[in-house]
Amino acid sequence: MRTVRAAWRARRTRAQGGDEGFTLVEAVVALLVLALIFTALAAVSVSAIRASLFSRQNQQAADLIGQRIEQLRPLSLDKLANVSADLTGDPRVQNCSGAPCVNIDGASGTSLEDLVVDSAGAVTPHITTVQSSTTNNTSYTLATYVTVPSGQDPHYQRRVTVFATWTNTSGTHTRSDSTIISYGKRGLPLPYFKFVPMGPTSSTVNPGARIHFGFTLINQGAPDHWNITASDSAGHSWTFVFDDGSKTYSSASDTTALTDTTSDGIIDTGLVQPGTSVSFWAYRDVESDAPNSTSTLTVTATSVGQPTASTATASLTDTATVVSGVISSTPTATASTSAADCAMSSPEPTASAPVGDDLVQYTLHNLQPPGDTTAQVQLGMDTSAPSASTLFNYSTNVAGFTSGRTVLAGGSSTSTDPSNYVDWRYQFAAPRTLSGAATLSFWVSSNGQPGSMTATIYTLTKSGGSYVPTTIYTSAVSLTGSCAGYQQVVLAVPISALSLKNNDYIGVRLFVPAGAVALSFAYDTAGYDSNLVLPQE
Repeated sequence: MRTVRAAWRARRTRAQGGDEGFTLVEAVVALLVLALIFTALAAVSVSAIRASLFSRQNQQAADLIGQRIEQLRPLSLDKLANVSADLTGDPRVQNCSGAPCVNIDGASGTSLEDLVVDSAGAVTPHITTVQSSTTNNTSYTLATYVTVPSGQDPHYQRRVTVFATWTNTSGTHTRSDSTIISYGKRGLPLPYFKFVPMGPTSSTVNPGARIHFGFTLINQGAPDHWNITASDSAGHSWTFVFDDGSKTYSSASDTTALTDTTSDGIIDTGLVQPGTSVSFWAYRDVESDAPNSTSTLTVTATSVGQPTASTATASLTDTATVVSGVISSTPTATASTSAADCAMSSPEPTASAPVGDDLVQYTLHNLQPPGDTTAQVQLGMDTSAPSASTLFNYSTNVAGFTSGRTVLAGGSSTSTDPSNYVDWRYQFAAPRTLSGAATLSFWVSSNGQPGSMTATIYTLTKSGGSYVPTTIYTSAVSLTGSCAGYQQVVLAVPISALSLKNNDYIGVRLFVPAGAVALSFAYDTAGYDSNLVLPQE
């Protein structure tokens, strides 16, 4: 009996705890479990390494942006600007009503600001590449833009925005930052200021009227006074009064005279604090029996604090013209035009302004060198004389024309194809009120065929972050085809109390409607006087 029980216990012991080991299936399952565990750990480790690398790259981008901003901060604001030619081909640069602008919030934002562009700007090249061992061997592209903060005057403040872009295994990344830089003067407190015109620098009035010119002095250095002196080529006396803040002359409200606040016997601006400006007017009343004449007024601002410093003095010159009778603009052909050209066959309209107001002539210019055949999207106009002595090809030479700018049929007031229109704009640096009879003068050729076109004058006024266009004049023009060359067209443009703010535009657009023959326009050269004459207060 004992032998049977011992045998049974021995069998049960072997069944419960034998030493046979794992089967093959059990070993494979165990290895698979270990592989899954190690794979998960590896994925977590790789993800952590990538996150760490991106964090370092992102911080490096922030450091590079900060370094770039600090490099630009010591610049004087007249040098803190982009250069137009350097911006070509940059996809971030957009067109905002004819002016270059950039979205400072990046592609997804809506904060468009006008770029500050100056041929003497120091922010060039505005796109640079940085790569070294200190940047984790990552290549960064830095793009720098100088803009005008919304609602600010670029004479006082400018925004610097820097975008940093880099690529890693997870894709392309961009980080940006910006800062406002205000006018300041480092070093010794030498006189540092800008003396700029406030409004037109030429004026034409009738005898018995008041003629006036505006000036603004912007102090960018230490607190100072500026003496104001005047020199008239004809010996006329001028009275100086402060502007009432509107930057538009009014004999009723601009009455506070400049006085001698420093007791040196010369009228002055009074104390002008750093970062502020003072605006004033010079005027004189023309005698009722004054003959027709033209004279120049030179106004000089001189620092009282340091009058002998190299930066102490600045001058501006204005031209005053007195004309008896109706003030008019009379563009006429000169010997440089072709014998086949034709002047106005009907009486030419004249521009006129209420007595005491100004007529200002804006020449329609070509923005590229003579002979350039690129169709330009936007042209400009200003008070300068025509800049070329010969009529060149100003756009693609098509439809048989050998000179001027060709405009094909199919254009409208909103066309975007520059071959369908020609367009000029002028931006006002100060508020203006236009009122009276304006004239628009240009030369057009239909190559001896009957033709038609439309002339429009429009304004662009700022509303929020964009400009709103408004047509203030439109006129259809028919060409009989009897003129083999260029025909002069002068249109009368009535304007009634049109008020424009600082930085608003006035523009001229000429286009050919669908179905008409292509036309060629001549401008910006002697003999083909093309201009817009505006009556303004």
